[in-house]
Amino acid sequence: FDLAFEIASSRAYLDFDLRRKQLLLDAQQPATVAVFCDTASLMYAHARTHRNFRWLLNLLFEHNLGFEVIYAHQLAELSRFRCVTLPYCVSLTDELAAKFEHFVSEGGGIVMLENVGERDRWRRARSQPALAALLSKDYPHSFQRKVGKGRVAFVSENVASVGSRNRLHSVTTFLTTEVINAIHFAANENC
Repeated sequence: FDLAFEIASSRAYLDFDLRRKQLLLDAQQPATVAVFCDTASLMYAHARTHRNFRWLLNLLFEHNLGFEVIYAHQLAELSRFRCVTLPYCVSLTDELAAKFEHFVSEGGGIVMLENVGERDRWRRARSQPALAALLSKDYPHSFQRKVGKGRVAFVSENVASVGSRNRLHSVTTFLTTEVINAIHFAANENC
């Protein structure tokens, strides 16, 4: 490990950014996929949930899918995206659910990952998930379907049917394929 080299390299990146700061202000990313970060869900989540959220972001990077992480105060900008992913958003409010349902009714796509909206903002269990109107009869199993003008996909992590000597590799490969296919479906892309 060469500390002097690391400092010099970091300095070069910082200098580049500082010299071009004006060019970067108010820049728009050409993302087609939004990844919704629900702070209430992540705040009380297990370490596994945080790890899975990072896994999704890395997956999008690895598959060259332009994405932007968005938060509740940015939902007015949803129309900029072809689809939004809701990874591990367990504690959705009714207001957030209504915004996502409206997005789908206007032709947007949604990809839900595991337990979306099963609790309210106070972490109380709901009798039905907040986005029940978008779910299919197949829930809680994975599905893809058209809903009005939009598209909805749900990816379940219940992969008990995946069997192999190297189970972890098989499960990861299975989920990777499921999630990428769901995003392409929800974004209405033929990839």
